[in-house]
Amino acid sequence: MDTCRNIVALWLQADSTLTPDRIKDIISKTSRQYDDTLKYPNNIYGHGLIDAYAGMLAKTA
Repeated sequence: MDTCRNIVALWLQADSTLTPDRIKDIISKTSRQYDDTLKYPNNIYGHGLIDAYAGMLAKTA
């Protein structure tokens, strides 16, 4: 959980106008998914592994 919090803090330093809904959207669209046979989000992996770099790129798009 700390990793996710730290990544979101980094994004907010880069763009303080990000809203909670936009952050959730970025996480859901840029997270790396462990298993292509599963539907995401799920109760095991959530949206998958958060990708800080991809999120930073998506944040600016």
